Amino acid sequence: MTPETRYAKSGDVRIAYQVTGQGPDMVFAPGTTSHLDLDWEYPLRAELNQRLGAMCRLIRFDKRGNGLSDRPTAMATLEQRADDIRAVMDAVGIDSAILFGRSEGASMAAMFAATYPSRARALLIWGGMARWVASEDHPWGMSRAEHDRLGSVLNWGFSFRLGCDSSSHLVGELGMKGISWLSDGEWARIEPLLPRGRRGAHRVDDRRVISGIVHMLRSGARWRDCPAAYGPYTTIYNRFNRWSRQGLWFAIFEALTGHSGIYGLAAIDSTHIKAHRSAAGGKGGPSSKRSEHPAVGGRASSMPSRTKRAGRASSS
Repeated sequence: MTPETRYAKSGDVRIAYQVTGQGPDMVFAPGTTSHLDLDWEYPLRAELNQRLGAMCRLIRFDKRGNGLSDRPTAMATLEQRADDIRAVMDAVGIDSAILFGRSEGASMAAMFAATYPSRARALLIWGGMARWVASEDHPWGMSRAEHDRLGSVLNWGFSFRLGCDSSSHLVGELGMKGISWLSDGEWARIEPLLPRGRRGAHRVDDRRVISGIVHMLRSGARWRDCPAAYGPYTTIYNRFNRWSRQGLWFAIFEALTGHSGIYGLAAIDSTHIKAHRSAAGGKGGPSSKRSEHPAVGGRASSMPSRTKRAGRASSS
């Protein structure tokens, strides 16, 4: 059941917020986009909210211009966004809280902590950055041209996702938790770009297989753990690898966005970095031997003498 949405007044803007769970107060500052209600319909975000709510009283809000909050007529300053946190805390009736800033929300959480240090019990940063675009005093980041190209890609992505046919919901037509399918609108744009008339065995349901590939890339799970609803995991794995070697994914992406998606400099957001369960190292214990190549600091790194590619399917 979706929690009740309430509103805090920050200047002339109403900020939507929800409160769930019990324990120490934690204010979650969201990233670039958010939607309080839709977050509960997306399994990964719903699970994050539930697990945080199991250890604290979780206070989530939509930034001004996002989700259920008001749309201001001007771009918000960092100080205004930090003051939105103050408004939400005042509306909930708490003097202090743990601040959890994710991605773009990290900067507003940090600004709030610096402005109201007595109201910040702790500051947690997840995937934050000082700035996106490089400058004279901050040479790390994208150039202005690279930023503009990325913006055109993101504009396509958001409009494409938000313009989907609602009859084919992101969470899945099968009603299964964690299963996602390409909507009718998405498939209508992708299908004409797929290769046709190639020799070899007839391909199975392309829409099902590509939905499975997208699902696996989003989840970061092992290929062998692919849900059975998408078909044999070997089919999903082999299709992804074969089309990767042939450059078809880049061709499809370029046709959809008008850009190849390859940049000279890329910003890495730690919220999208995952370690697969099969990345913990090889089995064998004492049978593992030391590498002959020194690691950082001159110490040899431990490497298994034989490597098993866990999760990898046999080619077909």
